[in-house]
Amino acid sequence: MSLYGAINDPKPTWHNPRILSLLLVVFLAGLGCGVFATRYAVAHSVIRPTVSWREGGRVHTMAHLKQDLNLTPDQAQHIEVLLEDIARYYDNLQAQMDDIRQDGKDKIKKLLTPEQQKKFDKILSEMSTRIR
Repeated sequence: MSLYGAINDPKPTWHNPRILSLLLVVFLAGLGCGVFATRYAVAHSVIRPTVSWREGGRVHTMAHLKQDLNLTPDQAQHIEVLLEDIARYYDNLQAQMDDIRQDGKDKIKKLLTPEQQKKFDKILSEMSTRIR
């Protein structure tokens, strides 16, 4: 049956097998594209880190605080010292967390066979690339 014949078919279009098949194919293609696009977006989404205190964010942060809070020079100096202390404390905590993670990985690897250790390393590598 030609397209003209399908259009002029006396049966209602929702009963025409060719029209139903075409609608099903279009629906499935849209569904597939939606699934692919969602997976791609999730896999390639990057969480943009905020500008850190140490990477040049200090000047921007302090200017913002001074302007919005109308800080006195004395207040600004004290706040800058406090933020520097917080940044140092955060760095220390981050280093401790890194040590704890590494210790946990080492303990897990001690329980595994050499072959399992290789697979474990591969899993960790895949996880780290997905996170970045």
